[in-house]
Amino acid sequence: MPGLPGTQTGRGLNSAGIIGFHNVLDEGLRGDGLGSDGTALTALFTALPSAGGVVVLPPATYNLDSSPSVPNNVTLIICAGVTLTGAGALSAAAGGAILDFRNRLTVTGGLTLAAGTNLTSDSGTVAAVAGAATLNKQSGTITTEALTTAAAADYTLTLTNSVIAATSRVLVSLDNGTNTTAPVYVRLVTPAAGSVVIIIRNAHASSALNGTLKVNFLAVS
Repeated sequence: MPGLPGTQTGRGLNSAGIIGFHNVLDEGLRGDGLGSDGTALTALFTALPSAGGVVVLPPATYNLDSSPSVPNNVTLIICAGVTLTGAGALSAAAGGAILDFRNRLTVTGGLTLAAGTNLTSDSGTVAAVAGAATLNKQSGTITTEALTTAAAADYTLTLTNSVIAATSRVLVSLDNGTNTTAPVYVRLVTPAAGSVVIIIRNAHASSALNGTLKVNFLAVS
């Protein structure tokens, strides 16, 4: 299969000799912020065999003069240190995927975890004071102050967290710390830019809460 003009002539081995991996700087992209890198990336995708492959954007500045779409059976890896300029944008078609390592890992195109797979996030712990806590982590556990929330009443916890955006999905679960009153459940979770408000209901018919709760969260962008 012919290569792009001015580049290697094959599609099997890249310059490092790894079958199926394609460094875009070997394939016609300039990476200096001045070239038509969006157009060249689309041409590379078109030239790949139907079996697909892995295309790597190494650290450089790429001018997206157009909006390339990662096709079926192709994974595009964006390395840390990459800068994208221009009016274009990257996307993934059905069966294609983008792994973006520029900040934290962002997966476009779906992620399936096999049975038994462990997913680890940047995590931490903090103690709340007067219904407020700060923890700038993707996930974590907040230990509340000793609560005396009345039966059928709510406790409101405000978490300040720079990871959370207004569009984030924040998953919350509860464990008892020193509290023994039950049932207790999460009634409402409201994310905002840089924070989330978690409302917890004491659902007991007559007893107040009598200790701490552990509030576990995971923020998903």
